[in-house]
Amino acid sequence: MRWRYCFAGAELGSPARVARRLGLALALGYAPALFAANPVYVDASGGNCGGNGTVGTSCFSSLQEGIDNAGPGAATVEVLAGTYAAADISRMGSAIAAGPADLEITAFGNGAVSIEPTAGSRGIWNALTPFPGNVTLRGLTVTSPDRDAIHLEDITGDVVLDQVQAIDAGVDGVDIRNSGNVMLVDSNFDGNGNDGVEITAGGSISITRCTANGNFGSVFESALGAQLGHDGFNLEVLAGDVTIIDSEANGNGGEGFEIHPVFDDVSHIYGRIDTVTISGSHAMNNGLRSGDLPTLGEEFSVVEEILNDYPNTIMADGFQIESCDTQAPSPTGPCTIGDVNISDSSAVNNSQDGFELNVYGDVVFDTVIAEGNGNLSSGDGIDGPRTPNNSFTGRNILTRGNADDGIDVDGETFVLLEDVVADNNGKGIPQFHGFGPPGVAENFLEPS
Repeated sequence: MRWRYCFAGAELGSPARVARRLGLALALGYAPALFAANPVYVDASGGNCGGNGTVGTSCFSSLQEGIDNAGPGAATVEVLAGTYAAADISRMGSAIAAGPADLEITAFGNGAVSIEPTAGSRGIWNALTPFPGNVTLRGLTVTSPDRDAIHLEDITGDVVLDQVQAIDAGVDGVDIRNSGNVMLVDSNFDGNGNDGVEITAGGSISITRCTANGNFGSVFESALGAQLGHDGFNLEVLAGDVTIIDSEANGNGGEGFEIHPVFDDVSHIYGRIDTVTISGSHAMNNGLRSGDLPTLGEEFSVVEEILNDYPNTIMADGFQIESCDTQAPSPTGPCTIGDVNISDSSAVNNSQDGFELNVYGDVVFDTVIAEGNGNLSSGDGIDGPRTPNNSFTGRNILTRGNADDGIDVDGETFVLLEDVVADNNGKGIPQFHGFGPPGVAENFLEPS
């Protein structure tokens, strides 16, 4: 995977570099503005920021100028409505002999704030790493014609995206690599060429009232051998929890939600997710099915041939929650996932499993629908947890019309089911109907 350790050196914001720059400036007779106003304002119209700043001191016409003049120390850049070019946050404070620190970029006042870079550029990113602080983006719409809309790498603090739209980008909507905790709130990551959201977090990930829909674009460009399909949310954790509340991932080329620990065999770094909590969230129509491609036109005939020869290449789960199989870890060791709680959620018409789990803790499904998942004869409504010595509890579950099992629980798992309906699974093949493979039935406690 992508995790790697970062070592602080003489990056832009290091005290040593700031001191050298300041000393040189004073020796040459310059007096840099060491105490710029906070917040800094940005107005694309070239005005006076609605009377909220002094032009050239705390009011600037481009987002990059605002970031360059933010600081010293933690700062906020307030952005008035308009369309802006790309911005590099690692330049924070560079115009005032300061360096990066906690940074918030937020929409100010009424009207949309859009970041629309030219070809070859990301929308918001940091060119220099690490970035020594927290990063918050609020109320922005960001895209890129051929790169990630938002690309943040080696952020030493936490990342918050609040009311952000990262949409219609040529690659990922959001790519956050090697950060602390990550929080996504009231945001949309739709219509991107690769993943809607791809995160590698050192801490916990929290997603609330967000969407990642229709991230599908480059699935057809991969006909010559690259991976087919990209995820709505691809979430990777070094040490922490994953919480997903009232969110959706629909119509993506790959998984709706993919959740797994950091797994890096090269650096021998293996993550651990303590708990996964999913509530009020839904994954629908992710992946491709055998009957999907003919409706897409003759230009996709190459992909159709690949699909016919290798049908598993387009299998995608609604929710995939996976420990690292190859490590054979202890239940509480590295590369594992602990307890999983899923409630008031659904997985419908995905091309592989509705819910696929490979975890080492206890699993609870409460008020869940898994319907119409699978391709040809493969695909369960609920598949997992697939490890021994844990428990599976299912209450108020409907599994209907899945290609394989309604509920498939492997290993020595203790199972309790209450108010569960498994109807018309397995396409009428008896051994794939209902609750799962032979030999498991004795572990089920029928409701009284």
